[in-house]
Amino acid sequence: MSSVVAHTRSGSLNLPIPIAIAIAIAACDTSTEPGTTGPDTTPPLPPGGPPAGTVYAVDVSHWSGQVSEGQVACWWNEGIRHVIAGTQDSAISVQQLQVASSNGMTVDAYVVLEWDQDVTAQVDRALRMIAPYPVRRLWLDAERSAGGRSAAEMVGLIQQSVDACDGVPCGIYTGKGWWIRSTGNSTAFSHLPLWYPRYNGQANFDEWYDPSAWYEGPYGGWDHPSGKQYDSTGTAPELCNVNVDYNVMYTSRSSAAELKAEVGRVRMLQASGLIWHRVELARSFVQPVVIMQPLSYNSESPATVRLRNVTRLGFEYQIDEWDYLNGVHTFETLGYLVVEAGVHRLDDGRFLEAGTVEVGSAFSTVSLSAPFGGEPVILTQPQTNNEDSAVATRQRGASDSGFELKLTEEEANDGAHAEETVGYLAFAPGAGTLDGVEFEAWHGARPVSSSWTRVDFSRSYDGPVLIAAIETYNDGDPAALRYRDLSAYGVELLVEEETSRDAEIAHGDETAGYIVLEYRGDPGDDSYDLPPEPWGLSPSGGQQISTSAVTLSCYPIAGATNYEFEIEYQKSGEWTEYHTYRAIENSKIFWPYVENTRYRWRVRAQNGVGWGERSVWAYFVFGDV
Repeated sequence: MSSVVAHTRSGSLNLPIPIAIAIAIAACDTSTEPGTTGPDTTPPLPPGGPPAGTVYAVDVSHWSGQVSEGQVACWWNEGIRHVIAGTQDSAISVQQLQVASSNGMTVDAYVVLEWDQDVTAQVDRALRMIAPYPVRRLWLDAERSAGGRSAAEMVGLIQQSVDACDGVPCGIYTGKGWWIRSTGNSTAFSHLPLWYPRYNGQANFDEWYDPSAWYEGPYGGWDHPSGKQYDSTGTAPELCNVNVDYNVMYTSRSSAAELKAEVGRVRMLQASGLIWHRVELARSFVQPVVIMQPLSYNSESPATVRLRNVTRLGFEYQIDEWDYLNGVHTFETLGYLVVEAGVHRLDDGRFLEAGTVEVGSAFSTVSLSAPFGGEPVILTQPQTNNEDSAVATRQRGASDSGFELKLTEEEANDGAHAEETVGYLAFAPGAGTLDGVEFEAWHGARPVSSSWTRVDFSRSYDGPVLIAAIETYNDGDPAALRYRDLSAYGVELLVEEETSRDAEIAHGDETAGYIVLEYRGDPGDDSYDLPPEPWGLSPSGGQQISTSAVTLSCYPIAGATNYEFEIEYQKSGEWTEYHTYRAIENSKIFWPYVENTRYRWRVRAQNGVGWGERSVWAYFVFGDV
C-alpha cells in the first residue's frame, strides 16, 4: 500500500504544528471489485499534467528500498512533486524522507495499522520516527482485514487512531468496498479529507463525479475527494528504477514553485527602546522563518533589527539600537520575508532552503541540505530575544554545503551573548518567482563598506522590498547593513559600525547578499503615504552659474516638513561628496568653493511617515566668478 498528501478543495488546512495527520484506510481487497485491478497500458504520468490544483505524487515503502538523489531528481523531471514514505522500516523510511525533502519534494509518511495491536502506540511510534523531517501529513493506513470485528468496533478503532493524532487535522484513505463492508458505510469521518484508490490509470476524478458502476462514486458521507491513487506497483512500471504507486492529489499548492511565503513592508517610529511592534501575517505558517533587514537610513543612529515571538501567525520586531544609545529612533522602513521552513525547489529547478539553528558568540557550522551546486545567497537573523543586549549575526565561509555563523554584540560589551534561535534563508542565485512574487537573489557585484555602494537590480520592480545581509567576515568590528535610495532599479548599501568603544567607523570591504521582491501592498498600506520624488529641480540641464552663490530649488511637496539637498562635484573625473544640507523650505542657498567645476545635486522630502525617494540628479557648472 502507498499514499499521498491531500487537502480539501475548499482550501489548505491551517496546521498548528509541523506534522499534519491523516487516517489512511486502504482497500487491500479491491481485487474483488470490478475494474480496480488488472493490466493497464496507460502511462503512469499521463501527458498534459494533472488537473488544476493537483500534483502528481508517488508513495514508497520498505519494499522500494533506499532511494538516491539521482532517482529523486529523475522523479522531479518526470513531473512528481510529492513523496510519501511508509514507516515499516525506520532506517529505510528516514533515508527516503531525508533524500526526498532535501531535493525539493514535499513529503508525507504513512503507517500500516494492525488491528490486533495497540493502534495508539503505532501512531506514536510513527510520529517519533518522522519528527526530524518536514513531514506535512501522516497517513494511518487501515488496509488490514477487519478480522470478524463489527462495524461499531472498527469505527471505534479508527476513532482511537484519530484521537492519537491529538487534535492535529486528520484525513481518511479508503476504498468504497472496504469502507462499506468494514464500517457499515459510516459517515462519522466525513468531515475529514478523503483519498481513495481506483487503479484505472486515469489521473482524474471522473468516476467519482460521473460513476458508471456500483464501486465508483461517493460513499461515507464525502462530497468531494482530496486525492486518488490511480495506479499501483502491481500494474504500472517502475519509475526511475524504483517501485512506486502513482497518485494525483489536491494540495495546498499546485507546484513546488508555489511554496508558502509572505513578503511585506512596514514604516514605523520608535519612541522608546522598550517598545516592540507586531506584524500579523496574512497566511498561517507551520514553521515560519523571518528575515527583516536591513534598516533604512533616515536616522544616523547605528542600529540593527531584532525579532521575537515568531509564531505561525505573526512576529514582533523593534529597531535595536546598540546598547550605548537610548533606543529612540525616527521613522524607518523595513521589508520582511517569511518562508516556511524546509527545502523548496522552484519551477526553474533552483533551490531555496529555510531553517533555524541555535547559535552563540562563537562561530558554529550550519549545514545545508539542498543541492545548490554553488554558493547560495545566505541571509540570517535572530528569531528570539533570550538576552536583551543588542546583537547582530555575522557569517563566513559559505558554500553549497553550509556556512559558519555567530552572534556579535557591541565592542564595549564582553563579547558573550546567550544562545539565540537564528533563522536562515539560502537562495540559489538568479531571478524567478517566489509564491507568485517576482524576485531576484544575488551576491553584490561590488564590495560594500563604510562608504555607500550602489547595487543595480537585474530587472525593474514597481514596489521593491529589499532583504539583505553581510555575507563575509573580512572585518570583525560589529556592524550592520543599512540602505537608502531604494528604487525600481537599484539601491545603495552601507556597512554601519557602532561607536560604543571608539569613534572609528571605517569598515573593510565585505560581500553583501540580497533579495529584492515585488510588493504592491494593499489599499491600507501606509507605504503610499511617503512624499513623492521631488521634481522641477533648478538649476539643471548643465547650465553655467556665474554668481557667487547658487540657489537649489524644487517644486514644493504637499505635507513636507523637511528637505535634504545632497551635492557632489567632479574631481579628476570622479564624483566627490561636497555636502548635504537639510532645510525646512524647498530651496537652499550654498556657496561653492571649487570654481570652473561641474556639480550635481538631488533632493528628497520628509513628512510624518518618513523620507521619500530622492530625485534624479540635476547638473550645473559653477563658472569663473
